[in-house]
Amino acid sequence: MKPLRWAAPPPSPKLEAGTLHLWELPFSTLPLPRDLPQILSSEEIARANRLRIPEKKTQFIQGRTVLRIILAKYLDMAPEEIQFGTGPQGKPFVSQLPGFGFNLSHSGDLALLAIGPSSVGVDIERRQVRDFLALSQRFFSSKEGALIAESPNPEYDFYRIWTAKEAILKAHGAGLTIPLNRFSVTQAEKDRVNLEDNRWDLWQFVPRDGYCGAVSWDAISRIQRTFCFSFSSELL
Repeated sequence: MKPLRWAAPPPSPKLEAGTLHLWELPFSTLPLPRDLPQILSSEEIARANRLRIPEKKTQFIQGRTVLRIILAKYLDMAPEEIQFGTGPQGKPFVSQLPGFGFNLSHSGDLALLAIGPSSVGVDIERRQVRDFLALSQRFFSSKEGALIAESPNPEYDFYRIWTAKEAILKAHGAGLTIPLNRFSVTQAEKDRVNLEDNRWDLWQFVPRDGYCGAVSWDAISRIQRTFCFSFSSELL
């Protein structure tokens, strides 16, 4: 699977029913926190200060600042005015964006932001050397474990399935309270998965070389078009 092609975003992006917007946020190209606009809430600053690893703290501040800037472009309002809430299972939402949702995930030097239906979930993983065969046997379904064991590229299929399952659980909103082996992802690139008496659409992709990504949403949302944008410091 070839890496996605990311386009420059429009000055004022608009989200319509049946569309999904996917953003890549490359941390290495973003300014350090001292050079970013000071737009985070006191709660976000407190969360950042609780992070003990400097790199994680820097990426958290970068990610939350860029998240506010991007969402503000959709809402045509100041980034610091955006109000976040959390659903009954802890999934965040934007109070001023009714009917739509967002989800943010990061790994290594890259983050992904998905904006679309309220059920949207996204995940990204940097491919690293792991005992993926043992992990798949422990956490995945028997179908997935067999697929990885027989795959000509087991490392890629492990991360492909892992990100797909994480994206579905994030779209569902329950997170890892649902065991990973309760459902199976067997199709590459696009799939529809049954979970908890509902159907979830899935799109798997390679955001950049060395990474796997996936985005999922409730099948009733009927996503017809997907747009892929790359965030750059010029948008600050």
